[in-house]
Amino acid sequence: MRPHARRLLLSGLLAAAWSGAASAAPDLGRGTSAEVPLEPAAAPTPVSDARSAQPTAAADVVAADDEPPATTEAETARPPSADAGADASPSPGPKASSSERARPQASPRSGRALELVPRQFGLELGWSNLAIDNLPDALIPDPRPHPHGVSSGAHVMWQIAGLSRRWPTWIGPLIGLDVFPATPVSRRVIAASYGFQLKHQFGRRPRVRPFLSYGVGAVQGWVKTIPGREIGHQLRASFGSAFPIAKRSSLTFAFVYKYQGQATFRWDDAGTLAYNFHTVGLLAGITFDAPARRVRPRHRSRSRQRPSRPDDGRGVAREQVLPSSGRT
Repeated sequence: MRPHARRLLLSGLLAAAWSGAASAAPDLGRGTSAEVPLEPAAAPTPVSDARSAQPTAAADVVAADDEPPATTEAETARPPSADAGADASPSPGPKASSSERARPQASPRSGRALELVPRQFGLELGWSNLAIDNLPDALIPDPRPHPHGVSSGAHVMWQIAGLSRRWPTWIGPLIGLDVFPATPVSRRVIAASYGFQLKHQFGRRPRVRPFLSYGVGAVQGWVKTIPGREIGHQLRASFGSAFPIAKRSSLTFAFVYKYQGQATFRWDDAGTLAYNFHTVGLLAGITFDAPARRVRPRHRSRSRQRPSRPDDGRGVAREQVLPSSGRT
């Protein structure tokens, strides 16, 4: 073999050995951990030309660029929450369940207040007459007297219908007193009644407001110079009209009919004695209307009513830690 050929072969072997040693040496800066398994790499093939070392070195550079940068110890020890930034707000407390969020929170005032519907107070006074008299008040047998007297009454009612623009309706208790003075042909008669009535108003006209009322109750009657009293039932009906004179008050005029039934037991052959009587009258009165309003119950004092604090979502239940005393 010629000397220059020997020199060329020797230089090729040296170049191949140097390139294999450079690729086998680990990269201290970017090398992967020994715990991570690596795929088996193909053994380098010897080349006879020095130019084969250039593609091998270029492949090593590309492989080194594709590997992710190694994480330093300072970055590994850093907590994950620090990556979110210092401006991150603190985590809120325990979130409320869906049932608690869906439940509407009642207003503190609505829980301590009661709604009152419109009310009406009334007084009436007028003339009354015994249209049909079966009481033992007559001093003469015939003709029967029909004495005139005075009738009065008072009522308190609550509106139960027509709260909008419809015809209003009220219901409530009432009391009444009819007094028929004594005359030369009749004794004095007193009739006290109490019961309930229902009142319907036709329309909401600003000047005239007609109404119809009816009710049922009980009546007690006294006749002068006759001991004892009689108790029976009463049926009442009236028709009239109200004339507003102010925002909350009005004058009323009504025609009233009352039936008082007072029957006794049948004894011997005297038949059934009926002491019923019918009265009619004209009454004038005044009514006062009270609007709907809110009131506070009286059974709860203000000292017990503490305003509820709004829940800001940060409240966390604190458990009191007691020292261990050796007891379970």
